[in-house]
Amino acid sequence: MTIKELKEKCREQGLKVSGTKKQLVERLANPDSMDITTNPGSNKVIIGFDVKDPNKLKLHPLLLSLMGVPISYFFIIATRLGYQGFNNVLWAQRLLGFGLGIFIFAGCTWFFIGEGIATKTIVSLTLAVVLVMIQVFWK
Repeated sequence: MTIKELKEKCREQGLKVSGTKKQLVERLANPDSMDITTNPGSNKVIIGFDVKDPNKLKLHPLLLSLMGVPISYFFIIATRLGYQGFNNVLWAQRLLGFGLGIFIFAGCTWFFIGEGIATKTIVSLTLAVVLVMIQVFWK
């Protein structure tokens, strides 16, 4: 394979294209986080060899604004029900929402962006489980 072909493959995979032929072959075989490039004019997120387009998830701003009305209404109803369910204590509901938010965030970053579950994420998820269990089961 020529240097020109190697550089083209690196470009396709979002890797740096500078260096010798040996460096390009090594970069293609074992990409490092330092080898990944971002294009400031691009709207694509580059993750290893996968390119995911976040524009697929974009909604029209008016539609997004209109979705805020029912979401806010349900949030208010859920707050009232949670307040009643936790014996008129609002603090427990806040911690429960925080713990569940950790799960939702970890799941969304894994599903939409392809971010792996690292040790730090596992520790955070474990602490979130403990936090949720304390709020639900501790009377």
